[in-house]
Amino acid sequence: MDLREIADFTDYFVICSGTSDRMLQALADAINEAVRGKFGQRGRTEGQPQDGWLLIDFGDVVVHLFSPDLFDEISKGGNTCNNLYFFSMRNINPNEK
Repeated sequence: MDLREIADFTDYFVICSGTSDRMLQALADAINEAVRGKFGQRGRTEGQPQDGWLLIDFGDVVVHLFSPDLFDEISKGGNTCNNLYFFSMRNINPNEK
């Protein structure tokens, strides 16, 4: 998702889902390995697969990995970007509404 015109903290979101905790972790590991191998950059990972959401922050690109249930939640209503922003704020900074 291209955010260059609407966000100042990153340029792109990559959003995907996995079918199990094990798959979410495997996706996170593979993404980190591929980016490190190609660009020499290691992402900062937040979240745990069992929580249904992992975030890998590479600076200009932020990867969101969701369980199917959470992916459905953020996709409701067709405004995925807005829903993802509020979902992130609720889970990263619980004091913000």
